[in-house]
Amino acid sequence: MEVTLKYFYAFLVVSLLATGLCDAQCSVSDIKVSQNTTGEIVKAQPEYEVTMSNNCICTQLNIEFNCTGFQSVETPNATFIKDGDTCVLNDGVYGFESLKFKYAWATPFDLTPTSSQIACSLRRED
Repeated sequence: MEVTLKYFYAFLVVSLLATGLCDAQCSVSDIKVSQNTTGEIVKAQPEYEVTMSNNCICTQLNIEFNCTGFQSVETPNATFIKDGDTCVLNDGVYGFESLKFKYAWATPFDLTPTSSQIACSLRRED
């Protein structure tokens, strides 16, 4: 019984350390944003495709970014929510994966991530 408890506690400590280390190594700065024109014109405005890449092993949820002045003549996908000067990608981005959305306006906007929730226990199921 004593040996079993020792193994259980050792497993528990290792699990907690692994979760803590994963959280510590990820931050909103691991979200990289790139934008390119698609070549399409929507209601007389150029269309842009935004790629948000998560360069960390952990999933990042509820990614917020400053979108002061953001406008679009087409509605970005359902995961993109604009609330005043803050925008949220509420679906999040799995570790080492990307999420894309499009918008159309005269000029590209600087979409810099400001915060996110780190979720190391969430993994993509194929």
